[in-house]
Amino acid sequence: MTEFPPDGVGVIVIKIVLQLFVGVTAIVAGLLDYVSPDRRTSKFRKLRNLLLVLMVCSLGASILVVIDDEKSKGQEIADLKSQISGLKVQLESTNNSVTGGKNFPYVNLDIDRGDFNDPMLVAANTGDSPLYDISFRMYDPSDYGPSKKPTKSFEEFMGRSMNREVGNLNPGSIKTLGRINLKDADSQSFEITIIARNGKFTERYKLQRVGGIWKRAFRVHSGYLNREKSSILHEHVDPGYPLDEGGKVRWE
Repeated sequence: MTEFPPDGVGVIVIKIVLQLFVGVTAIVAGLLDYVSPDRRTSKFRKLRNLLLVLMVCSLGASILVVIDDEKSKGQEIADLKSQISGLKVQLESTNNSVTGGKNFPYVNLDIDRGDFNDPMLVAANTGDSPLYDISFRMYDPSDYGPSKKPTKSFEEFMGRSMNREVGNLNPGSIKTLGRINLKDADSQSFEITIIARNGKFTERYKLQRVGGIWKRAFRVHSGYLNREKSSILHEHVDPGYPLDEGGKVRWE
């Protein structure tokens, strides 16, 4: 038995053959009246019925071929979409590995003991992709006056701010950056601007001493040009940190 190739060419050939067969059968059935001298004979009726059966079978076979072809095309399209989706996932994973994707770094203070004023400063990446070329500037906003201008000289102000080159951070890792000295006070705040290969971020860090123990609250935003309209990427509040009447942190 001859098998057609399982591709588009074979299906087209089958469709053409079936359509031609239906057409030829219809023409023969139409000419039968002219070639037969007597339509009442058994031979005429059998031949006419045979031609009708052949036409119906050919038409049915043609319909089945079309249906099977459409199913095959649908499966091919589904397989192609699945392959494209897989390629997109691989491409996104590769892009995340190179740029950091949607991950973000943040700065934290190791105050688990909570009763000392020289905690360890750390940079963290809690995401599932590496982060690259991280650096940040951290300063105390109280060094600014009410008009948002430095109350100290530029040299004094820059001397009190901390500028750190973090470098790269693997997924789920931290890097220690030395200790910092906190003020001998009941509260202190920091503003932190962070730059990485995959974007810019802002972090607001607040410390409050409760019963002689430091408690912290910090929030990380995307971007730093307009924090009020940026997305909040991460927020942490220690248990026992003082909250306002609505149960929220006073970030301002």
